[in-house]
Amino acid sequence: MAFENLRENLKTQFDQLGERITNSSVYQLLNERYENLSSARQRLVKIVTSVLALSAFIYIPMGSFLTSFENETAFEKKRKFIKDIIRSEREVSALPDIPRPLPAEAIRSTIESKLKDLNFIPEQIKHVAVNYSINSPLIPQNKIQYGIDVSVHKINVKQLTNLGSSLQLIHSSVKVKDMTITLNREDARYLNADFKLVALNIPEYTPPLPPPPEPKKKGSTKKNTKSEDGEG
Repeated sequence: MAFENLRENLKTQFDQLGERITNSSVYQLLNERYENLSSARQRLVKIVTSVLALSAFIYIPMGSFLTSFENETAFEKKRKFIKDIIRSEREVSALPDIPRPLPAEAIRSTIESKLKDLNFIPEQIKHVAVNYSINSPLIPQNKIQYGIDVSVHKINVKQLTNLGSSLQLIHSSVKVKDMTITLNREDARYLNADFKLVALNIPEYTPPLPPPPEPKKKGSTKKNTKSEDGEG
């Protein structure tokens, strides 16, 4: 019932629009000129009018389809971009926090204790020293907090591998940067080794501050005051 009423209303509106167009002076002028044309020209006008109407009938839906397709494509790109951002944020949040390195003297003492645990005798330990002037082509200078130089000599292969593994696991933010191995000059059965460790300069994370509260507008305060006065 409602559909029939809608159809009747549309039909009435189209009829009224047709009457307005027919009664307009522009339509009367064009119709008069059309009647004065020859039959061949009238046929040509009909063909041109039909072509224009068909073009408009095809172009309008096609334009809407292309616009809709472009909007859908842009929407899909933005949605994918947002999903990538959310996934990246979740992955970063799931990563464990890297602890800041201990003071240089604490790491040096830990390395000396490791050497004793690995049965290094004092004659094999050349030095364990803190180094604050490190030049590395791979790590920027501002990313290095300090370095530790470990030099041992006259060691065997087992001691070398055990020491390398221990130094690599000494602290999560302290890494072995360089390792130099040479044959011992006194006895070619043994090795000399120099390890250079670096402590990465990991900044402390400070959460962003919450935005400051927006100041109250004076107009709203005055308005509230006036309303309160009126109520009183």
